[in-house]
Amino acid sequence: MQSSIIDLQKGKIHCLSFGTGSELLIALHGFSDRARMFAVLEPALSEKYRVVAVDWPFHGQTEWNDNTFSKADLLEIIRKILAENGKERFSLMGFSFGARLAQAMLPELAGQLNKLYLLSP
Repeated sequence: MQSSIIDLQKGKIHCLSFGTGSELLIALHGFSDRARMFAVLEPALSEKYRVVAVDWPFHGQTEWNDNTFSKADLLEIIRKILAENGKERFSLMGFSFGARLAQAMLPELAGQLNKLYLLSP
């Protein structure tokens, strides 16, 4: 797994990535979890996907300088990941609260999604 940082005005978003596949999969963890929880899926996903798992604000190694984060912040993070990976289309995986975040962003992202995986939503 590779560690990286996305610089935003409100903070530094920590991400972990793995896989050599041609498709991008963005993975969203649940409340009180962290990006590392998706490491267990590396053998199953690495061939098809390049997986980018995000440490949300107030979780893991992300440094967030604001007291709150909004849907606009979530969408900005997703768009930065897409830009950094040179992709317009992607798949989205959410676990628990991450699945709820994915559902909240569907109106804005549905046209760009190849697949949506909701785990324990």
